[in-house]
Amino acid sequence: MHRTASAAASGHSGAAASSASGGAILASPASALHAAIDVSADSPPVTKGNVVGVITGRSTTVRNVTAEVHGPDGRGLAITDGSFVIPQITPDRVVAQIGMRLSGGADGMASVLQARLFKSVMSVDLDPATINSPTTLKVFQRMSQIRKLVDKDFSGRDWNVASGMVISGKAGYQIMGDWAKGEFVNAKKVPGKDFLCYRFPGTQGMASFNTDQFAMFKLADPQKTAAQLKLASDIMDPGFQSAFNVVKGSAPARFDVSDAAFDDCGKKAIKDAAEANKNNTLVGSIAHGHAVPASIKNAFYDVITRHFNGQIDDKKAVAELASAAKS
Repeated sequence: MHRTASAAASGHSGAAASSASGGAILASPASALHAAIDVSADSPPVTKGNVVGVITGRSTTVRNVTAEVHGPDGRGLAITDGSFVIPQITPDRVVAQIGMRLSGGADGMASVLQARLFKSVMSVDLDPATINSPTTLKVFQRMSQIRKLVDKDFSGRDWNVASGMVISGKAGYQIMGDWAKGEFVNAKKVPGKDFLCYRFPGTQGMASFNTDQFAMFKLADPQKTAAQLKLASDIMDPGFQSAFNVVKGSAPARFDVSDAAFDDCGKKAIKDAAEANKNNTLVGSIAHGHAVPASIKNAFYDVITRHFNGQIDDKKAVAELASAAKS
């Protein structure tokens, strides 16, 4: 993407301040000039950019960058404390040091990461032949059977309300993640006695997962780096993994953690995850961003929801799902 904007400068130092709706602006000595920066066509759009910088011909220093970066759906993040420094320009190599502070919601970050620049390294390839297959048709046929088992008011119901229906005996079972167990435990129900936890029928031997993750940036300060490593070590410590996941109701992120402190549901979750990992059938959850970009996930959701609501039949759902995979 080619972005152009105007900037004003004075003197011979090359110092300039600029503000534009196009991104970062670099200025060189002139009384009035136009400056442009070439960015990958796959990068997310940047608006409301404001920078202050110095270009000498041999080096470039841009500080105090502020801007907004947007994802395909318009949500985005604010950029502050940005910097762009090229210490030395040589004929055969230019190394730029780039830093910034990003602020905004998790939904904004997820949206920005859907830009084509990031999608190539953050998603898996979808095989159209696999999606448009008899197996997928069988999946939708089974979904049609399940549809006959829900009550007329199912649409739009919060998952915890559905949990309450199972607890009170108004429903027989609920398809939900392990977090639903908290509703049952809070109601004084005992795993293995008052309720059971099991994989969805037909998926035994495999498991889909989503994880709580902590991302740490590379820092120059050795003490801060040591603190990061200490935090990571503590998080992955078997004792902490046990204590945390016993309370949360999930399975540990490592497979060598003892299941002694876990209830029946926890023990089964650990066993199932370890078995799936061993057999290479542990797969990332589409619903939680571990397998495909949000654009494809949302397109899948649309097809699956319309099928479950009876708006399209099984064969039509397969065709539309294959089409959605290309979006």
